[in-house]
Amino acid sequence: MNNSILKEVIDWTVDASESDPIDTEMIIQILQAYGNDDLAMIVFEKSQEMKQK
Repeated sequence: MNNSILKEVIDWTVDASESDPIDTEMIIQILQAYGNDDLAMIVFEKSQEMKQK
């Protein structure tokens, strides 16, 4: 099995300490823009759960 693509993606990955947070609202809007309302609802619900913890 050739994992060259996986190795390349890992090389491009930015360390968490160097990255910016991804806004949940933006993810939800993108999902809805592509008609994925069910997944957008799940992301919203999970984000609410995380805020309560």
